[in-house]
Amino acid sequence: MQKFEIASVALDLSREIAAVLTQNIGMAARELAAMNREIGASLRKFAESPEAILFSDRSTADEKMVAAAALAKRLPIKPKNPAARAALMRLAKQRGKRLTKMAPRKWRGGEEFAEWVRSEVLVPAVLRAAKDAYVSQPVRIGKDWIGGSSKFEVVPMKLPVQLAWIWLR
Repeated sequence: MQKFEIASVALDLSREIAAVLTQNIGMAARELAAMNREIGASLRKFAESPEAILFSDRSTADEKMVAAAALAKRLPIKPKNPAARAALMRLAKQRGKRLTKMAPRKWRGGEEFAEWVRSEVLVPAVLRAAKDAYVSQPVRIGKDWIGGSSKFEVVPMKLPVQLAWIWLR
């Protein structure tokens, strides 16, 4: 009789364990489905982003131009490097821009100048960066060269994602 009781208790325990496992599997399946929906939404959102359009081989030249303009609007018009700022002002002067009216005072305001910088400087720069992202070249991240030397060339978009985005910035 004792063997029967042990078997009965073991059967009851196995049923309880099965019920708990089934419940946990159901919760995990619901969580996984929710995560899949979130990932799908994120991927759809990214696919429509200017970055994805710019780097897609399926995008037309017009679509890439619109994407580059959208990205240029997010970029600051004031270069951090003083030499780059001076070069930008020289370029504006060479292109016949009247700096007295257009140059922003302390790089604030001056919407006409900002629009010129975005359309004539930043949009072509973004398009060039997107094109160069697939060309083998020396790549520097911060102060360090990938591969330890400026003679070592890599394709930036074949770098790990984090490094590729740092290169692009």
